[in-house]
Amino acid sequence: LQENTLFDLASGREHYLRVVERKTASIVAAALSSVAELAGAPQSTIDAAGTYGRSLGISFQIRDDLLDVYGDPDLLGKPLYADFREGNPTLVAIETYARLDPKRQTEFERLFQRRHKKASHLIRMRELADAAGVRGPITLESQLWAERAIRALA
Repeated sequence: LQENTLFDLASGREHYLRVVERKTASIVAAALSSVAELAGAPQSTIDAAGTYGRSLGISFQIRDDLLDVYGDPDLLGKPLYADFREGNPTLVAIETYARLDPKRQTEFERLFQRRHKKASHLIRMRELADAAGVRGPITLESQLWAERAIRALA
């Protein structure tokens, strides 16, 4: 599912969320609901653990995608811009593209679709993400998924 949309910014946020649901969220949900089941919890607790895990997994993946662009590589232990470099249409890339004016959209798309990106290309993509103002709204979206996770346990 994810490989089919590499270098494709038109896939959109709904597709992104479906990929995250099937990739990260389903793993976290299965792990947490399995632990609850193994502990002998009632079905309502097992279901709540799964719902918590799903929302937590989505929050985590959105945050991880943000850290790929805005994180500290020394703290993360990995270089920045891996998703940009690989043409992975994360929420950062999708929202950057959607929020830019047509001229900058064309520039971002051209850079995003390059198979071999130089450091200067990646830095320019980050500058365009900054110009689009995506960091705050995407951080908020991650926080909202985390809050949804917490409400599942209430």
